[in-house]
Amino acid sequence: MYSSESVAQLAARTHVIIVHYGDVGLTQRAVESVLSGSEKPGLIVVVDNGPGEYPEPVGDSAARLIVARPGRNTGFAGGVAVGIESLPQDTSGLIWLLNNDAITGRDALRELLATARRAHGRALVSSLVLDETTGAVWFERPRFLPWRLESRQWRFRGQHLPDDIEVGRVASWRSVPYLSGCSLLIPGQILASIGGLDRSFFMYGEDVDLSIRALRLGYKLILARRSIVRHRTSSGTRPAERERMISEASFRLTAKHYPWLLPVALVGAIATGCKRAVARRELWWLTTRLEGYRAAMKGPKTF
Repeated sequence: MYSSESVAQLAARTHVIIVHYGDVGLTQRAVESVLSGSEKPGLIVVVDNGPGEYPEPVGDSAARLIVARPGRNTGFAGGVAVGIESLPQDTSGLIWLLNNDAITGRDALRELLATARRAHGRALVSSLVLDETTGAVWFERPRFLPWRLESRQWRFRGQHLPDDIEVGRVASWRSVPYLSGCSLLIPGQILASIGGLDRSFFMYGEDVDLSIRALRLGYKLILARRSIVRHRTSSGTRPAERERMISEASFRLTAKHYPWLLPVALVGAIATGCKRAVARRELWWLTTRLEGYRAAMKGPKTF
């Protein structure tokens, strides 16, 4: 299907989901960057998780922009679900997840779709995400390490890298390749077969979980290096709160996909937290990890 359509035709069937939280100006920047791209998507859904109410669209953008108001903070995975539910029910379309604190390059969508077209719609496709302040690569080749309950970032090496890079083919207890939800294109058929994002991951971890399920069903994970997105890395939550949520998500990921590994992984993760707390003379490295693990042990919340 994809190879028989032009990029412009695919763009018309692509819908963008942006989960808004906090700074209205940041989210508006993200929306405007999408609207100013060389390829225009079908619809943009802003899911207003508050605080900072996102305004109703006016003018030329009104026909292309939907604001969904769930009335509570649904988290990222829950917000994406709300956004998808606000769209016309057409599983042949594509969903582009975009962080509200990111801005897209002019050809970001065009290059995502060109990559999806070359993969015949059988892949999740991510942009190359740069740090907005420094211009350095923020996301390129991450791995979730279930045996350590944490993620690590590596770079692709080589002077002449291809435009499309498959980031990995197998998810194992040693290492899980995944694509960041910061800028992620998902063909509708894949989303339907996988079953959507797992709402038990309130913040962080949902992209790793999605990637694991996609790999297990035989889909590819591809980085489209010509699709550029810039991310404001300092715009999120406070470091201690972010570490707590990442620790909770990491525990849930291992418990869901590699439950037999959890006892050993937990001991190692606590040891790592102790080491960092001592080396940096910051006790919160350990206490926030423990808070996250305790929250995960209580079971998933309902949002």
